[in-house]
Amino acid sequence: MPPTQTPQPAGADRVKIFLIAIGDNGVSGKEIGCGDSLVPVDMAISPTLAVLHAGLDELFKLEGQKYYGQSGLYNALYQSHLTITSLNIVNREAIISLAGTLSIAGDCDDPRIKNQLEAIALQFNSIDKVSVYINGVLLDQLLSGRG
Repeated sequence: MPPTQTPQPAGADRVKIFLIAIGDNGVSGKEIGCGDSLVPVDMAISPTLAVLHAGLDELFKLEGQKYYGQSGLYNALYQSHLTITSLNIVNREAIISLAGTLSIAGDCDDPRIKNQLEAIALQFNSIDKVSVYINGVLLDQLLSGRG
């Protein structure tokens, strides 16, 4: 009698989140505003088909952590408290609705926050565009509308 195989959970068990190498000028990853680099960090997750949701969850779990472990990578969302209220992909656009508090430490955090959130969705071949809403307001309006 052949051995029975244990069914494996469906879906991916890894996802990338993105953190910031301050003043790195694109050496370690994609160059973004203020001479920083956007650096992918591979995270283990429970196997899931909702990989984008899991990636955002992993990023939000870093709340309160200004730097990621011993890496020195900066998390521009460390002072924010955000949760996912809905997540849809329509015509290759990820529409991410979040609720909570967005805290921004300074002008350089604008591109950091935008890139951290959008890059999680853009790592997937099925997504070309990202729209992030926080408490119903488009992220770009929240960032550009500041003093």
